Amino acid sequence: MSLFGRKENFRTKLKDEVKGLYVNQLRDYFTPISEKEIKHLVKEKKYDLGKIIVSKAGDFWSSREEGSTQATLSLARKPYIPTLIRDFEIIEREIQKPYDQKTIKPEKEIVTDFIRDEQGLVRFNLQKHGPRFVKNPLKCNKVIIRMFKYLEGVMNFGYGRDKENFGYDELWLTPTQVILLKKSTNEKMKRKKIDCEDMHNYGATCLDIAGVPESRYRCVSGERESGVGGHLTLFALDDSLEVWRNLEFTPNYRNIRGFVSIRELPKFGDPKNSMHGKKILFSYNKNEIFSTFNAFATKNDFNAFVDSIKSIEFPEEMFR
Repeated sequence: MSLFGRKENFRTKLKDEVKGLYVNQLRDYFTPISEKEIKHLVKEKKYDLGKIIVSKAGDFWSSREEGSTQATLSLARKPYIPTLIRDFEIIEREIQKPYDQKTIKPEKEIVTDFIRDEQGLVRFNLQKHGPRFVKNPLKCNKVIIRMFKYLEGVMNFGYGRDKENFGYDELWLTPTQVILLKKSTNEKMKRKKIDCEDMHNYGATCLDIAGVPESRYRCVSGERESGVGGHLTLFALDDSLEVWRNLEFTPNYRNIRGFVSIRELPKFGDPKNSMHGKKILFSYNKNEIFSTFNAFATKNDFNAFVDSIKSIEFPEEMFR
């Protein structure tokens, strides 16, 4: 059991450790300070403490990964050649040309650039139709579930291959472009369908806008062990901070219906998750790229990480 009388797991142990270090620094910063004043400050800074706790959990998961930089991650490795094209009229003209006459050449792009809301259209759409935003970074489960239902229902992505829809073997759309396609008054463009990376980059952007910390979502790319066929999907770290859940929007992989709890979503390693049987190529959130996705950890791993936290540099504003 923890010092606070709760069943001890990674989240509670991590939370107790961060709060304990903060309380110790409060006592050093304010001399003297009463227990009542300490409780008041801890309550007042609840959101800031939550962000630090989640950040530390993110450090744990990142420490298990093989990092990759923008300079060394080659997005030209097949079949991932992201292309950023903002003008759909240009795309439409290019589609009509034979492949060897296309003037727009695939360019290397950094995958983290696809988790963004360039024109604020995704945020506007969420505020108008979507779920509520995160109020506590330690409690994201309900927002994640509402977001999943929103994306499955309101957005209702139709799946289609890039070659059939846009004339390119691989074309990554930004979330802004996904919205523009969905809201287009041009019926020909509106009928265009998107594929897995477009859907899940859009989903990751929605989670980010809704206030889910970047350390709690991850786009994951993988290919079959046979090397035939690949996929990109989205995972979210549930409130336990221990388990990654698969948020899958691609219709041919989607197999969860009528769920009410995040625990009903398949976790990484479950045969029902869409990465099952695939070799991980890379994973990323808004700011980091990894050449792996190490989503398994033991109780000893979690405990050892918490025990290694000896100090935290809290922001000055947390003592005001």
